[in-house]
Amino acid sequence: MQKGGRNMKKAALVATLSALSAFAVGAVGCKEDETTATLDYALPTQTEISVGESFTPDFKLGGDTTAELVSLKVPVYSETKANGMAFTPDSTGRYEYTVLFKNGEESVRETVVFTAADHVAPVFGEMLAKETELGFYHELQADLDEIAKNVTDNCAKTVTVYPKSISF
Repeated sequence: MQKGGRNMKKAALVATLSALSAFAVGAVGCKEDETTATLDYALPTQTEISVGESFTPDFKLGGDTTAELVSLKVPVYSETKANGMAFTPDSTGRYEYTVLFKNGEESVRETVVFTAADHVAPVFGEMLAKETELGFYHELQADLDEIAKNVTDNCAKTVTVYPKSISF
């Protein structure tokens, strides 16, 4: 009878160890589910930006999600370069901003198109008052060219000045 009792104890021990192993495997599986990485970010809804102003997109990152700039495509006539996640548009047009969001091994690429608009009016420098005689004014183009030399703009290298109206 003792031999049978020992076998029963052995069987009970094997059954207990098997149950503990199954519980341990189940517990590890649950832990993995709890730590699964998820990306937490939002794309900007405001996509119009101003020429000449430094801009850093706000992706509202949450949890352990990180963002990394992958590329910045600029208009053909632009010399804009990225500085970290920021950039300063130097001309009007479309700026395609591609970013990589990562959390652990999970990652996704997103592209946002920002449109740069010129919200700043040109600045006129000193303009000379000129008195002329009544009659035909033939120095208009020379005066417009002189005025254009004293005009600066935040995104135009050359500014052309046109007369709006001439009052007598």
